Amino acid sequence: MLERDESTVSLLPPPPSSSTRYALFRRFDDVIEYGLPNRTQIIEVLKFKLSSFKIVKPVWANLAEIAEGLSHAELTRAVQDAIKDAVIHDRNTLTSADLQKMLEKGKL
Repeated sequence: MLERDESTVSLLPPPPSSSTRYALFRRFDDVIEYGLPNRTQIIEVLKFKLSSFKIVKPVWANLAEIAEGLSHAELTRAVQDAIKDAVIHDRNTLTSADLQKMLEKGKL
């Protein structure tokens, strides 16, 4: 898009300098690895992500077992999908079965 821009404004990057290179390196010098959550962490993530939505009689241990092997992001996505599905179908609560369905879908 910028190649086709015919305006008189020019965008110029800062000149390369040792301070610029150091600043870039300083921001990207750490590698943070996130392992897969264990069952206790899975339950914590699910409870946190569901804190604003009601879930009827959740069986946390079963949900954690089903969700084993999913990342934090995949857990979040499964909860979001379950909530969206409930809202679309005009329900204001979730069940363990609703979450189970989305967690299993996340493993595919």
